[in-house]
Amino acid sequence: MSAREYLESLEQTDNKIKQRHSQKEELRHKIQLVKGVSFKTLKIQATKKNKVEDYIVRVEEIEKEIDDLLHAYFDEKNQIIKDIQSLDDTRYMNILYKYYVEGKGLDTIATEMDYSYDRIKHLHLEALKYFEKAYPERCKRKKKD
Repeated sequence: MSAREYLESLEQTDNKIKQRHSQKEELRHKIQLVKGVSFKTLKIQATKKNKVEDYIVRVEEIEKEIDDLLHAYFDEKNQIIKDIQSLDDTRYMNILYKYYVEGKGLDTIATEMDYSYDRIKHLHLEALKYFEKAYPERCKRKKKD
């Protein structure tokens, strides 16, 4: 795993959460279309086995998965922020934070930091190399067979 892959893992986890949330909302909508079910007042009884209740159980399972992903996301985000903020070079720290944590594009970062786009691109690559040297245990590269 490279520094880029390690830092991009935050976005991947965020995407998983958004996708699971979308799936949950789609299921909820379909259940309500079928039965006009209100999730606020519905209680599931283990003895009943019909399709709507199966869907409701699935929604609850997805909600649990989302909770688990959210916990992982916040732990991961906290660790990545700590790693970035412990870098000695403020420029690298700012570029990596803005790009990987805030999700800003290099063009936006260039404007905010008053650099040219090409200079920010170059500094971004330098920052990734610097990060890999600072955290080799997080950025171990997989050997190719």
